[in-house]
Amino acid sequence: MKQEGYVDTQGQPIVKQPVDPVKLARKISIIVLVVLVIVFIIIFLYKKNKNDTCSSIETIFTEAALKIAEDEEKLPKVDGDKVTISADEIKQSGNMNRDDITLDGDMCQGKVTITRVDGKYIKVADLSNCSYCTTDEHYKAYGDWTDDEPEDGDYVEVKATYNYYTFEDYYTEYSDWLEESEVETKKDEEFGIYLPKDEDYLPEVPSPGELITIEQDQKNTYSYRDKQWLFYKYQNNNYSEYSNEPVAGYAYKDEYSRIESEPSDWSPNYPDEKDYRTIDEEDGYRWYKEVDGKKVYWKSGKYYPTSPGKGYKQDTSKVVPVYSYVDDLYRYYNGIERDYSGYDSVPSENYPYRDDDTMEYTTWSAYYDESSIDDSNRSYREERIDVNSRYRIKYRITSVLHLDDHMEKSEFEKETGKTLEEMSNTSNVILDVKYQYRYRKVK
Repeated sequence: MKQEGYVDTQGQPIVKQPVDPVKLARKISIIVLVVLVIVFIIIFLYKKNKNDTCSSIETIFTEAALKIAEDEEKLPKVDGDKVTISADEIKQSGNMNRDDITLDGDMCQGKVTITRVDGKYIKVADLSNCSYCTTDEHYKAYGDWTDDEPEDGDYVEVKATYNYYTFEDYYTEYSDWLEESEVETKKDEEFGIYLPKDEDYLPEVPSPGELITIEQDQKNTYSYRDKQWLFYKYQNNNYSEYSNEPVAGYAYKDEYSRIESEPSDWSPNYPDEKDYRTIDEEDGYRWYKEVDGKKVYWKSGKYYPTSPGKGYKQDTSKVVPVYSYVDDLYRYYNGIERDYSGYDSVPSENYPYRDDDTMEYTTWSAYYDESSIDDSNRSYREERIDVNSRYRIKYRITSVLHLDDHMEKSEFEKETGKTLEEMSNTSNVILDVKYQYRYRKVK
């Protein structure tokens, strides 16, 4: 219902609207919510500032303690072991700026416990005389022991228990010898050796065994080939160069001087047939490499019977016949015939003259363990070396745990009769360490 009150400047009565309780409640709620958010932000920033201050002081103490432990060689050498650097040691070291650890007029005191866990160090500072950063003021009581591993910044206590294995190392037998072409050309990063391309050649590790390393044994083997020439009996320099056709000015053809020309390149063009020519035919293909997802053809798609190089793939979509030929070549002469012998590497008493243009190689020999080159054949023998490899594997068989249960340090040392460090340095002993953790949360 409208209510009348005062009149306005024109003399008209002012009508007052009744208050809507829903709208009023909504406005009040928004105001309260804004106030609560502001209060929450203020409290959050206040607590964060305090926590950051405490974390900074704890870090100063832990870094100072770590330096003391490193300088004085006090760092634990065995996983699970710990050392405490006292407040007096930290204070006497002079490794801290007094202003950085002074809070509300008091200089903080503290000791630091350093625990080795899996080769790393967990550092925890216990602060005193440190206002709201005093450890018992800043943190709640410890929680229950758990297997949950700590993260950086956690306030944690570590409990370690110990047991141990013993082990023996053994070797497999060697693999067969592999040729150099069967072995990788780049060293394996893990084992530092050249592994076989086909790892099936490696010996197998017995199922209870754990692979420790792979060893490579190498030896050189040697193959050779010889240069050979035609030698002749009578010295007659009135001889032509080698030719597949008669040479003008020379009356006679020396049948015993025959050699073969180098094979011609492969081509789809069928060569002219000659009495002195031998023609070979093969299937020719195009060859390509894949570069950035595209096919790049060798010599713009030239047809060839065999791969022109490493990494090329055969395009089998088209095939054409390709041809190569070899010609018989002879010398032509005037006067007396030289009287050629068969091929040999050294002259003989009856055939003392060598025709240098007739040089050819023998086929490569098999590989042998010893080199065959010496002063008697060095002038005509060539050698190639193949680095052969064979492999064996070093593996480890581990015992079962020696103790019925894991034990804390004092019990373990009493049971074994040795300190933790002595046990860890025993050549065939592996310590088995179990960790448990309990945490303190910030109040």
